Amino acid sequence: MERMYPLELLKLDAALGRMGLKHPERETVDKKRYRTEAGYKGEVLVDQHLRGLGLPGRWFIMRDIRLQIHQNYIAQFDTLILSERGIWILESKMVRGRLRWLENPRRLERIDEDGSILAMTCPITQLENQKSALAGWLSERGIHFPVAGVVVFGRQNVWDNQPKNAPFISVKELQNYLRREVGGALPDRGSVSVEQILPLIRANQVRPDTTPAVTLLNLRPESLKTGVLCECCFSKLTKVTQRTHVCHFCKSPVSGDPYGRALLDFVLVFKDSFTNREFCEFAEIASIATGQRYLDKYLLNITGNTNQRRYNFIPEQHLDESGKRLKRKNE
Repeated sequence: MERMYPLELLKLDAALGRMGLKHPERETVDKKRYRTEAGYKGEVLVDQHLRGLGLPGRWFIMRDIRLQIHQNYIAQFDTLILSERGIWILESKMVRGRLRWLENPRRLERIDEDGSILAMTCPITQLENQKSALAGWLSERGIHFPVAGVVVFGRQNVWDNQPKNAPFISVKELQNYLRREVGGALPDRGSVSVEQILPLIRANQVRPDTTPAVTLLNLRPESLKTGVLCECCFSKLTKVTQRTHVCHFCKSPVSGDPYGRALLDFVLVFKDSFTNREFCEFAEIASIATGQRYLDKYLLNITGNTNQRRYNFIPEQHLDESGKRLKRKNE
């Protein structure tokens, strides 16, 4: 299965589209989006360098895995390589600039051209925690399986002080690393096969967090734009007829389904559970019957009877394969 567009990034995209250029939280959200997108680009780069990978024995690739390790800790794994010789965690990093690793406390620092320094969590500690979490999670289920891992850097960074024997590699070294590590490991002769571990992890994945962006980012809903927006400039569209809109700001032609895009923004930013009336108020649709017609086009879960009907958004069910659009009923 290909890697889907991250739900967190989709929420940030939608929130920024609903913010005015002078919104007081815009810079903060924009910076968060930049970091999230950088992480996603690093993961996609790893995916690209795994194409054509040939490893001995039986092996599988798993992406975007979230497991509940204990009540207050969900471990997230960018990429897992499952083989009969063990499991390898691939933690992606897409960090620009010059890097420096320091002890006491362990941390990674990015040094920009202007001399400014950004301290980041130590990737070695992060990887060690992930390895321990996955091995412990399997052990609790009676599975004792080797777990290893590496931090994969997507950029050719210059290092001031890279720790010796650090589990760091360039993405260009990834295939050689895996062939060497997996090829040099002995097949596990335990009673559990990799084909049993694969569905176990899939069955226990924690579903994505559907909490709307206004709550996650502590935004005031009334400070954000409502209605249907232009895809190009995010200005409000003007209705010309029942089926056509125009953007008077950028003069770009309006194509596709602006109400479908507004519905996606609504569930990502404002409410993941809502009534027809709430959607109509947000999308500025005058008729409840018209709003019903738009909602009926999409695969949303419905609870309650006709008078108290609620629509519920479940990302893993209602987003298409790209992770960027709502599924329509005829798709």
